[in-house]
Amino acid sequence: MTFTLTPVRCCHVCGCTETNACAGGCWWIGPDLCSACGRDSRQNPAHGDRVTVGTETREVERVNGDQVIYSWPGVVAVRTLRLAAWRAWAANATGWTSEPNKGAAA
Repeated sequence: MTFTLTPVRCCHVCGCTETNACAGGCWWIGPDLCSACGRDSRQNPAHGDRVTVGTETREVERVNGDQVIYSWPGVVAVRTLRLAAWRAWAANATGWTSEPNKGAAA
């Protein structure tokens, strides 16, 4: 008898999958992180987040009200974007990192 194992996408924080979502629902915001357990840095950036669009990676230095102050990893330069402009740019992200929500269940 031969068995074929199919990889299952699973949240590394809570263990939810495509067929067994979190109570109240969730969606993928990272390769192995669901929206119930993490923060989407494309929409709600915070210090240390990295977002990549094409070949450009930006790292968030800080958020001050509706301003996102960011830099490029390894480059000593900073720029500022309004949050709406950050969200528009990040909508085309090909990769991003976000820290899990502090109150997420493990």
